[in-house]
Formats: sequence, C-alpha cells, structure tokens
Amino acid sequence: MTTWLPAAGCRLADLRVLVEQTTDAAGYPLAAAVDHNVLIYDRTILAADRRAAAAELAEGNHVQLPLTKGDAAFFNPAVFHGAGTNRSTDVKRMANLPTDLDRDQPIGGLAPQTQAELMHQALAEQWDTSQFEKALHDQRERRHVGG
Repeated sequence: MTTWLPAAGCRLADLRVLVEQTTDAAGYPLAAAVDHNVLIYDRTILAADRRAAAAELAEGNHVQLPLTKGDAAFFNPAVFHGAGTNRSTDVKRMANLPTDLDRDQPIGGLAPQTQAELMHQALAEQWDTSQFEKALHDQRERRHVGG
C-alpha cells in the first residue's frame, strides 16, 4: 500500500494509524511469513537461482515516485526497494552536509539522532503534533552549519 501524506496536512496521529496497520502476507508473494507485521523471507527464495523470479515480479509491479522538495517516502526495510536509472537533467547532485557536532552531539551512539529515530521516539512516547514539530525544528536548528 502506498499512501501520500502532504506536508501541510500531516499529523502524527495520522502517521501512527498508517504504521499500526496489519501487514497482509498475500501482498508479498516472496515472503515466507509475517511476524508482528514484519515480513519474513526465506533465504532460499532470495538465493541467486530465484533472483530471476524476484526481478520479474519487481519489473511487473515497480512504482516510480517523482518527488519534489519537501516530499518524504518511508520504506519498509523488509520490502525490496532501490533506485532505478535516474534520468533527471534538471537536478543538481550534492553530498549530504555533516552536522555541527558541537551543537548536535551523538548521545548514546556514534551519530546524532536521525529524523527517523526522532519519529520513532515520538510514536513510542505518543507525542502530540506540536511537540513533534518543535523537536523537528530544534533538530534542524542544531544541524545548521555555517553562517
């Protein structure tokens, strides 16, 4: 299932509803099972001799997401995903800029908290939308590098 949440209409409660949906194994023919809404794959199905079937399935069911500034896409790590050939001619490529480690310190790990980790924390602690938006704003301010 693909669901788009426009930035102007996003509410943490809406995201929680999407995240808490039940995963139906029928939609994932290469999955061996579903455990706690996580797809489980048998390594033999994904082995080299079966990759042709997976490639055929992906070719017949792939979806391209034309993204614009401000869009977000959330990926299930148990589902195959990857970038095809990028044919964009009007997009400048750049590497990610590092954060200011004096202002955005890696507490409890090797890197500062990511937006995904912040979102998981908000969901686990059931933050309201304004609390989550403030935390995102504060994180963005800490990551501002330069003048």
